[in-house]
Amino acid sequence: MAGQERYKEINRILNRELAEKKTLIAVHRGAWGGNVIENTIASYEIARFMGADMFECDLAQSTDGVVYVIHDGGEKRLFGREENIRTMSSEEIDGLVFRNCIGEPSGVHVQRFEQVLEHFTHGELFNVDRAWGILPEADRIMSRYSHSIYQAVERRVPGIFQQLSEKVHVYAHRL
Repeated sequence: MAGQERYKEINRILNRELAEKKTLIAVHRGAWGGNVIENTIASYEIARFMGADMFECDLAQSTDGVVYVIHDGGEKRLFGREENIRTMSSEEIDGLVFRNCIGEPSGVHVQRFEQVLEHFTHGELFNVDRAWGILPEADRIMSRYSHSIYQAVERRVPGIFQQLSEKVHVYAHRL
């Protein structure tokens, strides 16, 4: 069993997958290239189609509190802009268009974390990364989606999401 006994319910899906397959394939930012952009629903869907058991999504928050699925620090490559996405408002971020692998506009916009949660609803495993400073907001967003395994956590335990983030294998969630 992966994880501590007290997190048994949280790790139920992860442990079921490990028991069946013994090794799980986790894909960083999904499978991307061409006009399929990293850290998007399309990249996660393609990764799963290619055999990934789990995908990793990076989170960043706008200056006005909206949480997006993006790995900050690559703005020059992704958008042709120098400024970090964490210094932008949601209006600015919503207006960004990713560049594809040859540097042309892709027509794809940065997706909000909620869009990912709304899309994956059939027990897909995912790992949230780069969310250390925004865990309370990520927790708030996830708590609105009943299909998230976070719902199985005892709600009377304050700060449980922050506690879970200390264990990567416990941070895998069901969507």
